Amino acid sequence: MHPNAERLIGSLAWKGFIRRKSRFAASVSGFAMAVVVFSTVYAILKQSRESMGKVLAHTGTHFIAFKPRCCPSPYFDQDSNEGFFADGVPSQPLPMNLLSDVARLPTVADAAPFLLFRIFDSEYGALTIGGFEPGNSVAVSKTCCSAGDLVGGRFLEPGDSLAALAEKSFAVSRNLQPGSIFEVKGLRYRIVGVVNTGIRPAKADIYMPIRDTERVIGRSVFLPAEGLMNIILVESVGADVHFRAMSDVQRLMGGSGLLSTYNCHQPASLSMKLNDKMLRWLAWTVFLFATVLALKTQADSVNERRRDIGILDSMGWPKAGIATLVFYESVIQSSLGAFIGAVLAAVIIPMLIHGLAESASEEPAAVPLGIIGLAIGLAVACGVVAGAIPAWNAARKKPADNLNST
Repeated sequence: MHPNAERLIGSLAWKGFIRRKSRFAASVSGFAMAVVVFSTVYAILKQSRESMGKVLAHTGTHFIAFKPRCCPSPYFDQDSNEGFFADGVPSQPLPMNLLSDVARLPTVADAAPFLLFRIFDSEYGALTIGGFEPGNSVAVSKTCCSAGDLVGGRFLEPGDSLAALAEKSFAVSRNLQPGSIFEVKGLRYRIVGVVNTGIRPAKADIYMPIRDTERVIGRSVFLPAEGLMNIILVESVGADVHFRAMSDVQRLMGGSGLLSTYNCHQPASLSMKLNDKMLRWLAWTVFLFATVLALKTQADSVNERRRDIGILDSMGWPKAGIATLVFYESVIQSSLGAFIGAVLAAVIIPMLIHGLAESASEEPAAVPLGIIGLAIGLAVACGVVAGAIPAWNAARKKPADNLNST
């Protein structure tokens, strides 16, 4: 073999490219397109996934925990129709230390106390009063009510006293509006807002700061009403761990504890998993297509040059040198195409994800440089595979077969 074999092989490869400009351009363009499409599709789906994730990851990820009352309560007469209620059934008070245990769970994002009490009033009849901590913006807003539910007035604020919110249906039936005075158990509360909470696990007719709710309850029970809760409002970390969060809380609640949640976290979690699968399958399908295309292009190139290969073979070139020449050509084309594709992807992707982010009023995701790097590596790997097979075929043929080809 020639003493400067590698330089000679490289020179022959580039001369071959110059002689067959259109095929060389098509091959390089194919690899460049594979890198651009792979990187762009991944970036778009990644931006879409992040946008969906902000909604779906926390869809239906809230629930309430309580214990039904299964025996007479020391707080009331046995014949009393008033009492602690949860999910439509009588419930029992829960120890406050249980709240801190729930909040410490790694699957729980937030936990807050809630006090739901049913009373009978001579003016308003049967009604429920819910007490929560106005400063809590996570668990309370998801399971009970939030400022976004307001249809009039303002929301409860930390430090509010003798102030209340009225559920819209109750306010309409009792002719209550912001500024109205609501009197119950001899205590007067000003209605500061009206809310329409829709379907929530923790829902009441009147909402108050939890300390004001304790004052109302204190006029109906035998025991002190300070520091009470009968429901724990829970927000899990995400839809993908929601079931695990419920299992963790159930374990702390014991066998008599019950949980109430939405089932919409299941389709949300499933949708996120399907999107991830689609991302992977689409990306790899693109590269499978690129590999097949590269194999065909390189095989066609070898077939076109069988006479050239036969001449080299008859001149004494070793089979390994001929195979190396074909292999080098494929790797050079894939590397050049990958580099061009990476440059184009780095220009195109920021514009696309910026447009997607603006249409969704969100921050754009970072340009996935790691994915572009992976695309380059895969493109070169495809070139190696696409060059190895034709190189082996070219080397194993007899010189006469190649020289007699048309």
